Amino acid sequence: MSLIAALRPLLGSKTTRVTLEVSAKDDTQLIVIAKPITTPVPANASEELQHLMAGLSMPFKVIAEPDNIERELVAEITKAAPTRDDWSERALQIEAAANAASDTSKTTTTPSAAPAAEQTRDQDDDNASDLEELNSL
Repeated sequence: MSLIAALRPLLGSKTTRVTLEVSAKDDTQLIVIAKPITTPVPANASEELQHLMAGLSMPFKVIAEPDNIERELVAEITKAAPTRDDWSERALQIEAAANAASDTSKTTTTPSAAPAAEQTRDQDDDNASDLEELNSL
């Protein structure tokens, strides 16, 4: 499996990019860090969504000899894939629910001015009746 194919499971609806950092640990080993870059988290996001997105942003670090580095990186990513998929799916559910709630609040109509006008007329009628009653005394 190629390195690019190994990174593919990290990309999804919530992870838009992956950056790689490669450095030498010593004369025989390399350090590879794969950093998933997630979509921005809204400022008003729930605590659960913030935690999920932080989890999806966690880097993968592998230290191995050059001949084994890809295999070990693939193993780490493969091991984490089911959990990451669950987190991504849950984040999408939370965002969908928040968007639905936002859409519902936007489409909810405010009471029309007609009932308020009727109430004002009723109060005016009551005030006129009170005035007539006072005048009759």
